[in-house]
Amino acid sequence: TEKFSLRPGFRYSIQTKFDNQYSSSISSKFDLGQGFELRNILGSSFRTPNYDELYTSLISSNHIISGNESLIPEKSLSIFIHLNKKSWFEDYSKLISKLKIGYIHVTDRIDLSVISTTPVLTYNYLNLDKHNSLNLSLENTFKYKKLDLKLNATLLGVSETLVNEENYSDEFLYSVQVNSSLSYKIPQMKASILLNYKYNGAQPQFIWQNTDDGEGTYIKGQIDAYNWADISIKKQFLKNFEATFGVRNAFDVTRVDSTLFSGGETHTSGGNRLLIGYGRSYFIKLNYNLNF
Repeated sequence: TEKFSLRPGFRYSIQTKFDNQYSSSISSKFDLGQGFELRNILGSSFRTPNYDELYTSLISSNHIISGNESLIPEKSLSIFIHLNKKSWFEDYSKLISKLKIGYIHVTDRIDLSVISTTPVLTYNYLNLDKHNSLNLSLENTFKYKKLDLKLNATLLGVSETLVNEENYSDEFLYSVQVNSSLSYKIPQMKASILLNYKYNGAQPQFIWQNTDDGEGTYIKGQIDAYNWADISIKKQFLKNFEATFGVRNAFDVTRVDSTLFSGGETHTSGGNRLLIGYGRSYFIKLNYNLNF
C-alpha cells in the first residue's frame, strides 16, 4: 500500500559436498509520515565453507594458517530494525539519520582459532558452537551545497561458545567503532577534498592459554584502541583526465598493544604488539575516461 509494504523471499541451494541448504526472509516497510520510515527484516541463511577454508594451507616465516576438511556449513538467524529520518531545511541542506538495531545468531560459525604460538603462530579453521552478535548503530549524513558529511557510531557485542569447553565464557564482549567522512567540492578548480576517519575501540576476545598443569583455560584478551585516517585530493583537468593525490594511514599506525596471544596485561612485558598496518603511505592515481 502507500504506507506499508511486505516482501517475503526464499532460496534453495542443491549441494553435492554438503546437505542441501536454504535461506528465507521477510521484510516490511512502514511510512510513518513526517520523514520517518521503519524497516524490519527477519531472515535465516547459510554459508558453506570455501576452498581455502577446507583445503589450503598458508605457511610463512611468522604464521601458519591451515584448512580443515571437516568444516560444515554455517546457519544463521537474524533480526534487524531500522528507523530512518529525513529532514530538509530552508537553505536546501538535508540531514538523513538512521538508527539500526540488529541481532544475529549463528550456529557452526566458521572462524580461525589459535592452536599454537610456538615456534610460530598457528591457526586452524573450526566451527564454533554458537556465535551471537548485538549491533546498535547511529548513522548520520548531512549535505549542504558543496559539503557532504557522514558520522556513524556503532556498539557491537559478540558472544561465542566452543565445542565441549566448559570453562569457556559465553558473555557478551563489547567494542565501539566510529566512522566519519568529509567531502568538499571546489567547482572553480574542478577538484574535491576527501577525509576519512575511523576510531577502532578496544576489542576484547577470549583466547586459549596453556596452564602449568599441562592443560589450559580460556582467558579474556584485548586489542587496544587505535585511530585511522586517509586524506585525498581529486582534480579533473584536460576534460577526460582525473588525478588523485592522497595519504593513507595518516596517523602512521603500525602496531597496537594486544594480549591475544600472551594473556599478559596490556602495556606490560607480557603483551604483544599486533601488526595493524605498514605505516603512512602516499599515492598518486591517474584516470583517463574513454568516450566512444
